[in-house]
Amino acid sequence: MKVKKVILSFIICTLLVINIKTAFANSLLQKIDVLINSISLYVNNEQVTVSNFLFNGTTYVPLRSVAEMNGMEVKWDGENKRVDLISSETFNMKVTDGKYNIIGANPKPFTDGNYFKWNYLMIVFDANTKKMKDNSKVVLIDNKGNRINVESQSGMTAKDNFLIIPKNQLELNTYYSLYIPKDNIVMENGDLYGEEILIYFKTATNAIRGSISSEGNLFGKSVAIRDLNGNEYITNVVGKNEFYFSDIPSERYNVTISGNSFGNISVEENIINNVKVIGE
Repeated sequence: MKVKKVILSFIICTLLVINIKTAFANSLLQKIDVLINSISLYVNNEQVTVSNFLFNGTTYVPLRSVAEMNGMEVKWDGENKRVDLISSETFNMKVTDGKYNIIGANPKPFTDGNYFKWNYLMIVFDANTKKMKDNSKVVLIDNKGNRINVESQSGMTAKDNFLIIPKNQLELNTYYSLYIPKDNIVMENGDLYGEEILIYFKTATNAIRGSISSEGNLFGKSVAIRDLNGNEYITNVVGKNEFYFSDIPSERYNVTISGNSFGNISVEENIINNVKVIGE
């Protein structure tokens, strides 16, 4: 039942978009007979307090209300008569069970100097966590309904980060939903987190995995990439003279390390850009 709730979020938005497109295909002045509904509509157990109506056996609800409750932004293009649903980069989730609070969550790319992949999601509580009771009850799916099995572990900070670790690498530029049922996360003192957790997120549009040709050890040095318009992005050298970026616009960039030029690179979307730079 819980898995169906997660998948339902994607299905609802898809059906609503189809209905909008159908409406635009017909005359905007077409008259229809509808019946005002008195049903109660809920999304993920939260009530949508808006009017709805029945037409030809189908219940219609405001697109914006339902989409925003699924963590999506709604944009209307009046000139082209187009509606865009855009997944929010923030997270839509329950934040408290009345005893413990979730104070943050974030998908993270993992780099260890040798490889780059999307391999964990971090959930930060206001108290220490211990373990997941049953990883098999955690549902991580992409926007096509493909399920990814996960492992989990508690973090190592005072405000413990709880890590959800996919067994398979996540795809770039892809929407995902994570569902954790109530009473499945064990706090350090033995309490169970008493609310379900539902998180929507999108992975990076692209990534840069760079290697630096240099005789010296550049670990910790500042790496800056700058496009022709002066937009600049900065990180540090890690591993064996390597650097990583994500969500960088497609463009050609000049690379400098501690102020010294190391050539140019090109960045493309929807891939991990493997680049090599050589000092001048």
